[in-house]
Amino acid sequence: MKEQTVALYTKAMKHRDWYFTRLYPWHIRINKHPFLTVWYALADRFWSIVVRLNGNPLISMTTFWNQKLQAPFPDYRSLLHHGLLDARELPVEDFLIQNLTERDIFFDVGANIGFYTALAQSLGATAYAFEPTPRTFAILQRNVPNAVLVNKALLDKEGEISFTDFGIENAGSNMIAGKQEGNITVQATTLDVYCKEHNVYPTCIKMDVEKAERYALAGAKEVLSKHPVLIIETGDKQVIEELLSQGYTAYHFDHARSGAATRYNLGEETLSANMLFLPKQ
Repeated sequence: MKEQTVALYTKAMKHRDWYFTRLYPWHIRINKHPFLTVWYALADRFWSIVVRLNGNPLISMTTFWNQKLQAPFPDYRSLLHHGLLDARELPVEDFLIQNLTERDIFFDVGANIGFYTALAQSLGATAYAFEPTPRTFAILQRNVPNAVLVNKALLDKEGEISFTDFGIENAGSNMIAGKQEGNITVQATTLDVYCKEHNVYPTCIKMDVEKAERYALAGAKEVLSKHPVLIIETGDKQVIEELLSQGYTAYHFDHARSGAATRYNLGEETLSANMLFLPKQ
């Protein structure tokens, strides 16, 4: 199972330089890759028209390992065109493909439409997906029906919380409401409570919870004591410092070096949205 996914990923990487070039302004992209820049600009315009005419942002997209997923356009346009996520996420895909195995238990916290859940399954891992937004969860259910799916937020306490749903087109930005009044109410639990109740502990956690990672990790003290590998979208220095104090080594992904993992030292500016935390042992 994993061998096939790795082989197809290697094939998809023939335009690796292009993926990272897309992080830069259009005049740099068109200078380095004129044909691809124009081609994908035209393709994006075409699909924008299709979405507008249909009145539905969801499009059936095919991953590089040939699994169909329903995903919103344009947020997932890289998945539509290339079968993988954009360059900001490419180092995360690299890491999982190189390291995840059938022995792993993968927790996708803030799973959205389930790309990483599906990728973990294609690599043979046992996948758990946590997604609090009801209408995003409905898409997740269609995309990865064989994973363990949990329609709850993972925070530092159990119960109902106020939550903001920005709509299907912007589902990746959905977040706990904080001081703002949310437009929906969702259920929350903690990682420690869930893992204890279900007698399961992750070996790898991918977390993207829109600035709520501090609260999610505060509810995961027992889980963190077992030192799973962590991939967290965060720029919160307090979160990073806390994980360093718990025996982790932090890395950030240097997009100027095609996503190479670089050791992070306290006080530095982070080089990427996603941070990698590896247990020292």
